[in-house]
Amino acid sequence: MATTSEVKAALDDISQSIKTERQAFASAKARIQAASGNLGLIPTTFAGVIAEIDGYVPTGAFETLAKD
Repeated sequence: MATTSEVKAALDDISQSIKTERQAFASAKARIQAASGNLGLIPTTFAGVIAEIDGYVPTGAFETLAKD
């Protein structure tokens, strides 16, 4: 049977583990939100290049690949 100090130590470990994982989750969530925002900006950020590619008439491998 565990002593009260062993139980207290185990509860402290559990508490720390929960705290650590919650912080990791919050950090990951923030990073995912940032990535989602960055991906959403691609059409605006690269609008000029996208418009150029949209105007391509595929005459070769490069144009075909760019349009794809």
